[in-house]
Amino acid sequence: MREQNQKRIYISGPISGHDFEERRAAFKRVQNMLEAQGYEVFNPMENGLPAEATTREHMHRDLAEMTREDKPYEAIYLMRRWTHSKGCMVEFEVATSIGLHVFFEEAGLTARFI
Repeated sequence: MREQNQKRIYISGPISGHDFEERRAAFKRVQNMLEAQGYEVFNPMENGLPAEATTREHMHRDLAEMTREDKPYEAIYLMRRWTHSKGCMVEFEVATSIGLHVFFEEAGLTARFI
């Protein structure tokens, strides 16, 4: 259950072209770390779509989640090597366009900008 003041954060990281189980584990590690710091986390590896869904289907689902007005996100967390992923680049552009704080895995949670 979400606490009133609990901030919501969206995880973005490269998936396509990588070992699926390794990516699932990496996203879960990030999710656990963010939850331990008090965030409500959206993990796109757990977006409700089957593993065999297309990149297009995942991007539609994930961008719809990120831009929800009824349960807005405050931040996006970009995992290492995010600049090597078209999907992450799109998520970064959308996140900064709608005013989310941006956290980079390389810098830790203290580095951010609006």
